[in-house]
Amino acid sequence: MAAAATLDAVRWVGVGIGRHGRDLGGRRERIGERGGRRKRRRMTDGQIGIWRVKNGHSVGDALREDRSRHTMEVPESKLGDFIQGDDRAKWRADSNHNITKFTGDEIKRITDNYSTVIGKGGFGQVYKGVLDDNRVVAVKRYIFEDSMEDLAKEVIAHSQVNHKNVVRLVGYSIEQNNALMVVTEYASKGSLHDILHQSDTPISLDTRLCIAIQCAEALGYMHSSMYTPIVHGDIKPSNILLDDNLDAKISDFGISRFLYGGKTRHTKNVKGSIDYMDPILFRDGTQSSKNDVYSFGAVLLELITRKRIKEEGKVSLITSFTEPDSEGKRMKDLFDANIASVSNMKIINQIGKLATKCLAMDMKKRLKMNILFEKYKQSTRNASYGSTKHPKKKKKSFAIFKHNSGNSKLLAKLGAVRIFTKKELKKFTMDYSCLLLKDGLAEYHRGILEDNTLVTVKTPYDGDESLKNCFLMEMMILSHISHKNMVKLLGCCLEANIPILVHEYTAKGSLSDIVHHQPGYFSLALRLKIASETAEALAHIHSSTVGGIVHGPLTPYDVLLDENFMPMVSCFLSSRSITKDKDHIVPVLRMTRCNDPVYMQTGMAKNESFVYSFGVILMVLIRGRMPKDHNFVSEFIQAYEAEDSGERMFHLSITGDQEDRMAILEEMGRMAVRCVSPEEDGRPTMAEVAERLELLRSQNFDSAVEDHDAHTYAWRKSL
Repeated sequence: MAAAATLDAVRWVGVGIGRHGRDLGGRRERIGERGGRRKRRRMTDGQIGIWRVKNGHSVGDALREDRSRHTMEVPESKLGDFIQGDDRAKWRADSNHNITKFTGDEIKRITDNYSTVIGKGGFGQVYKGVLDDNRVVAVKRYIFEDSMEDLAKEVIAHSQVNHKNVVRLVGYSIEQNNALMVVTEYASKGSLHDILHQSDTPISLDTRLCIAIQCAEALGYMHSSMYTPIVHGDIKPSNILLDDNLDAKISDFGISRFLYGGKTRHTKNVKGSIDYMDPILFRDGTQSSKNDVYSFGAVLLELITRKRIKEEGKVSLITSFTEPDSEGKRMKDLFDANIASVSNMKIINQIGKLATKCLAMDMKKRLKMNILFEKYKQSTRNASYGSTKHPKKKKKSFAIFKHNSGNSKLLAKLGAVRIFTKKELKKFTMDYSCLLLKDGLAEYHRGILEDNTLVTVKTPYDGDESLKNCFLMEMMILSHISHKNMVKLLGCCLEANIPILVHEYTAKGSLSDIVHHQPGYFSLALRLKIASETAEALAHIHSSTVGGIVHGPLTPYDVLLDENFMPMVSCFLSSRSITKDKDHIVPVLRMTRCNDPVYMQTGMAKNESFVYSFGVILMVLIRGRMPKDHNFVSEFIQAYEAEDSGERMFHLSITGDQEDRMAILEEMGRMAVRCVSPEEDGRPTMAEVAERLELLRSQNFDSAVEDHDAHTYAWRKSL
């Protein structure tokens, strides 16, 4: 009896049926007896928070106890402060756009007393509403009072995501004695589920591919480009909304989770839609970005077949595609007849094969979303469709900044960009007493905000309209584009002729500082980390995700390093939005050794010029010195041409006597030579460079090695 009493049982509770599939809101509880005492079940952070709120205690205290066990503060640690609502200033500064806290009366007015229901789910209902500025919104109303934790987690996760293919979070309402609300932008065409399965309207292949590419972009951004990666956790057609132009918008962050440090985690609280859920998550609670990859694969199958992933009495669509005998005629029979023309079959087959890779039962065999996105684009780039083309999208115009006397009101709406006064900046910088740097365009001072956040204040010198437009362009780009390896714009001051910019502070200075002052203590692992993550940010800037941005010449001074040696791309003064197949004249603001000679001659802004600059950055990293003369690049190229090796160019402190180190350096060197090719067509894209460097890094180093090297470097420098 005693032995039997000690056996643990696993009990599944909370299984419900959702609108568009079965939602598994399961929680596994371990139940057992030892010595006559029931084992205490460990409460989650959120459960602790709710318990303390109900009992008059501080949620923040409970969460800080758990946070102390980690080495860094994470977004979910803001849950307690958000629930209590005492001080949301710091919380809001970390999100990517302004979020409004609505009162219950405001919500009632916005929805015309909840008159138009546009959706229902296990959480409650969704209503259509109109804001005072005539923007149409969707209002999600929770029906359970104990949903405070769910609302807080959803708002905190959603607030961190700033992407054109993610539904924009507008606000929330958490007034006592009123229902809990989340307010988002309105998607006029409903969900992908609606147009696939509840409508007979023809959908062209091109439209379907466009929707898939946009979802892949957004998920790739969430998994690989954010400061703290997010797993959506519930990717399915009903959570992919469509606007007037049938642009995809991922929605519903109710069960999304942060992946701290990008690492896999485990949970006993498994939630999601069972038909689209990764079986590995269902089986053992393994949470990873690969969960979303699996679900995305299921969505791809629905797109090319226009069939539900699981229909009563039929074999699952996933099983039909992933069984060993699913190739050939049987697979073709599953494709939607409206798009399965002879001219389309090649591309449809390619998409089907990509979908099956996403659905692999071995997580390691599933592609990362950002790599999947590139392969998906490559599969569709040269395809010829027999379908009606999806309407071309107009890129967001940046002309709103030009000669606009109302810039203050306009810029105040540009996301989470705080508008400072000159008086505030003078106070925060202690009358500009701590000068960090001067260059030909601006002075940089350190400042401390009221919440003790360290910042860098970038004050431009007096200049003409051209310089003003450059600072406006940098402000626009940084307020609209977010990446974990891009310096974050926290605010600006518009009282001067040229805006004063306030950036996050980077404790380790620039790559130039480290290479110039302490090259010998800079390990190969750290150099490769900086190269890989910088390339990843630049590839993101170039991608269609952000509408096509040319950064302008990049220098080691523009690659900043935080306290963990994470690189941050900065200085977008020479950047421009580009239109495909058109040349763009960009003023040469800085004469540097990193400038592409072709760009210096023509002034034409091209991504290839940007790749050239990154090639010089790679050379700086492996040579361990700055480019002080015109021979810096040519010497490197000549070494490879004469000896098929760059060994004599490598810094002695990182070569050592290990063959594997030399192999890594040679690979980086050859990549650098390709980047600075005299022929623009011979240069790789930044996406190709980023993919190759990430592969090189993952094969040779792990994050533990890099972290150790970072701490070792900091210790040596302090001696």
